[in-house]
Amino acid sequence: MTSNFLIGQEFYLNNSGKISPIYKPIQSNWSNININESYELLDNSGFGKISSEAADEQEFVIGSFSHENYTFYRTLIFKEKLIVGYIDKVKFISSCIPCFSNEILRNNPDNSLMKSTINKTMSENIKEDKVKKESVLTEFYKLCEKDGLYNLTGDISSDLYDVSNSNIGSDFKILRSCKVELDDNIYYFTLSKLVALKEGSFVVGQYNLEDVDTYDLRKMIEIFLIDCKLKGLNFPKNIIDVKFESLEEDIIGLSYAKDNDQLIKIKIDPKAWSESSNPKRWYLIYHELGHDVLNIDHGNGGKMMFNFIDRGYSWREFWEDKNYMLNNYSK
Repeated sequence: MTSNFLIGQEFYLNNSGKISPIYKPIQSNWSNININESYELLDNSGFGKISSEAADEQEFVIGSFSHENYTFYRTLIFKEKLIVGYIDKVKFISSCIPCFSNEILRNNPDNSLMKSTINKTMSENIKEDKVKKESVLTEFYKLCEKDGLYNLTGDISSDLYDVSNSNIGSDFKILRSCKVELDDNIYYFTLSKLVALKEGSFVVGQYNLEDVDTYDLRKMIEIFLIDCKLKGLNFPKNIIDVKFESLEEDIIGLSYAKDNDQLIKIKIDPKAWSESSNPKRWYLIYHELGHDVLNIDHGNGGKMMFNFIDRGYSWREFWEDKNYMLNNYSK
């Protein structure tokens, strides 16, 4: 397991009735991807049968993995091509031995020998059945504790439980649930973990960046200059020459007026722009204006001025990296 992954552990009840761990880690940069990168992320985590669907304003990309008596589903949740969270769900089954015994007795009410034989083992079967379900619940509590989840809700009054545990951290909202149902002498267990990104506030002056039309490139440049001014960086009024124009493959944007303090000249590839999330568009604009306005070379200005902008970016990552660049800018 490489450092590019977060350790992700779920579990299931194997065919011998014992708890077995499932390791399906998620890449540590999951919160930065856009929907175009989702298939690769799921594939890298070992999921297959990848598909997508949409509901209201959200889109879902779903992968699954099956082994023995369980299936593991991972669902990546997107809004406006930007990931907002994911759901890990494990479903597994186990036989209800006392249920089978009771069914035999119901179907053979006059067979005294069978009734005597089953009754001798019934109490032990009931005990083992209870231990099995309690072991799942105990393991669920361990994972909740590991995730710092202590707000328990739900019904644990019967052995057919349905419980949830949640917490809100600095970056994420996490909800875990554990449920067991009985149908046709089979227990159906469902373990679920929802991780949702907390919404932030990304305001520059009077503008909330999440609400700005990112096809208005001049407005984005204007906001960049306001951001600079708020940081105490003042620049002479520039001629602005910005437009959408097809660029070479894999290039989203280019600046053309570095070290020219009278001109801002930027070209943006329309196809690549249309396929990018809003925070990635802001990241690109700030990167190019880091060249054009601040005259910063690659390798200076922190991560925002790295050579390649070739992946998804979260709002939080954009915000932190642009603040680092502006706060550490020196003429």
